[in-house]
Amino acid sequence: MKEVNKLKHALSGIHLSKKEKAEGRHAFIKFMKKNSLPKEAGSGFFSSFYLRMRRPVLASAMAFGLLIASTGGVAYASESSLPGDFLYSFKVDVVEEVQGALRFTPERKAEWDAERMQRRFKEAEQLKDQGKLNSESKSKIKEEIEKHKQSFEGHMEDLTNKGKAERADEMEIEFEPLVEQQERLQEEWKPKLEPTELNIESIDPVIEPKILPQ
Repeated sequence: MKEVNKLKHALSGIHLSKKEKAEGRHAFIKFMKKNSLPKEAGSGFFSSFYLRMRRPVLASAMAFGLLIASTGGVAYASESSLPGDFLYSFKVDVVEEVQGALRFTPERKAEWDAERMQRRFKEAEQLKDQGKLNSESKSKIKEEIEKHKQSFEGHMEDLTNKGKAERADEMEIEFEPLVEQQERLQEEWKPKLEPTELNIESIDPVIEPKILPQ
């Protein structure tokens, strides 16, 4: 339900063309047919919808189906957005979050966190090439990268608790280059301190000792 509420909030104010709405309805119907419930689940759209939403796995999948059905090409258009663009928050806070919810194991979720970190690094390079890498976009990218890193670490803990400590160790080793890249970015983006100008007037004059005649 959390993903659905995020989706509802993000969709407010988005208007679609007739073509986009038609494509969205087609994608949603296709999704419903592919994920049909057993016959004993009951009949009717609302009965089916209610039962789906009560199951966490199907709820996440349903959220993604609603995302495609409601936004049509908007979700796809957001994929190329960068920090500062109108659709960027929609991309990272809705589309990617729902995509992550569709990965149903700690291992798969952690892999998605690593992929999202790589996306943020790529976005930083794109902004740099375009001359648009400013303090605001740097702050947003650093914030997102740290969020993905913490999420990854949480999934590694889940993986260990499920008796897969060896796999967690392997994934952490594979993840290490991304952490190193994060540290390099933080060092590179650290604010540079300008050298303080000396105030000549504030410096006490050097008093040379007087030599008394013998």
